[in-house]
Amino acid sequence: MHKCNYDNETFNACLTLIRPDYFYTWVNIVAGLDMIMDGGRAQEIVNRCGGEIEASLWYGNVRKRWMLRRGDWPAAGSGGLGLEMYTDVVPDEDLERYDVYAVIGYKDCLQGRNGVWVYKRTGIA
Repeated sequence: MHKCNYDNETFNACLTLIRPDYFYTWVNIVAGLDMIMDGGRAQEIVNRCGGEIEASLWYGNVRKRWMLRRGDWPAAGSGGLGLEMYTDVVPDEDLERYDVYAVIGYKDCLQGRNGVWVYKRTGIA
């Protein structure tokens, strides 16, 4: 299952549920964020801001857990900045009981005196 939230201009934030096998009663969750911006600015954020990223998994209005950095994220490309975070073993019954989503973000140290954290909410599973 893949659920996204986007504004068609500046970002695309998605939540992907991955079931390792049909018989498992849990899923792994990946949260991804693509920020559409100039590739040079994206590279500068990665290089100068230390790649500070974070994400949390939410059940309704309650933060349930922090997510972990996935692979070599964040990454800069010609289309902007991308990042991915993940968490393991979310029981099926939690998905049936709650609106599950992630809030994912990065620190943009190029804004303001001390930098600004930019957060986006994914689609709801």
